[in-house]
Amino acid sequence: AGMDVTGMDNSPEMLSIAAGKLRFAGFPAAKLVLGDMRSLRTPRPVDAVLSACDGVNYLTGEGDAALFINAALHALRPGGLLLFDISSPYKLKNQLDGHSFGEDLVDCAYLCQNTYDGASNVLQMDLSMFVREADGRYTRSEETHFQRAYETEELRQQLLAAGFIDIEILDAFTNDAPHAVSERIQFVARRPLHG
Repeated sequence: AGMDVTGMDNSPEMLSIAAGKLRFAGFPAAKLVLGDMRSLRTPRPVDAVLSACDGVNYLTGEGDAALFINAALHALRPGGLLLFDISSPYKLKNQLDGHSFGEDLVDCAYLCQNTYDGASNVLQMDLSMFVREADGRYTRSEETHFQRAYETEELRQQLLAAGFIDIEILDAFTNDAPHAVSERIQFVARRPLHG
């Protein structure tokens, strides 16, 4: 669409997968950089910073979200937008905690067991993945993911403290305010034109 986009991840393996997908889609020259969103740096101010698919939820340490929000503010040009989404506390606590999920596809299968720790507000997701090899046997691998439940007001206060304005908090994929059972919440905030 004529936009100059740079993708960032702190995993070299994920960047390699993204590069392959971009080549397949016909964008071999797309820019990808290794980095941590908590210390986001850009060579020049940008029009927008976007973190999708629970990037902020994966910031589980105390103060991590504020570090990202402040880094994003300094990466933006005046008037630029920060956009990010989160899986809501309702989703992590009520829909995922204590539940197991799985899927059996033609060439792979996975099982995911979820446990929420109310003291730390962190959901632990234990994944077992099975990938079919050329000889018909399956290779098993395991991963553990952690996501923190952030209250919308907590993140709104961090955006305000960083200096963002025009903050919108929406039930994802709508223009409606979040409600008690919203599963995904979208944040949009603007860097002021001055200051």
